[in-house]
Amino acid sequence: HGEFELTHSGLADQARDLAETLPRLSGLTYHAITGNHDATFAERTGLDIGQALVGAWRALGRDDLTCYGDRGAYLRVGGVVAHLWHPKKAGAYALSYLLQKQVERYAALKPQILLAGHWHTFCHVCVRGVDAISVPCFQGGESAFAKSIGGSPAIGGLILEWRLTEQGTIRDF
Repeated sequence: HGEFELTHSGLADQARDLAETLPRLSGLTYHAITGNHDATFAERTGLDIGQALVGAWRALGRDDLTCYGDRGAYLRVGGVVAHLWHPKKAGAYALSYLLQKQVERYAALKPQILLAGHWHTFCHVCVRGVDAISVPCFQGGESAFAKSIGGSPAIGGLILEWRLTEQGTIRDF
């Protein structure tokens, strides 16, 4: 829907822009899942977008990106379990509502951190011991498509740090 509004067209150009935008720093790694736009492209082409992006980064000399698959993944990073989640559902009337509902659904495997994409908003709540975050985006809100759906996206990225107790509980998040 927004292909004619892109500043970087095609996977190679977008991968290069991303690699130039995100800093390469010692000890800093990037962890990703694919989302709804990637799924639309993958359905039309059969291309695994996440692995193609990782390959494009490697071709640029970068080895600091890992993609875990489509729409969701659990990973262990920095001593904690994090759930990366890209829901299909549109945002709710309150920024924290869908984050809270997702945390309520956790039973056997409850992560310590939930990072949710798709809504282009920023919100952080701590519910049931889970630091749940709706992550901001890099997509601006000035395109014709963005204006048609309304709202104002939260533009930016996050660097997360935490300290763990001896029992593995997050402190100083």
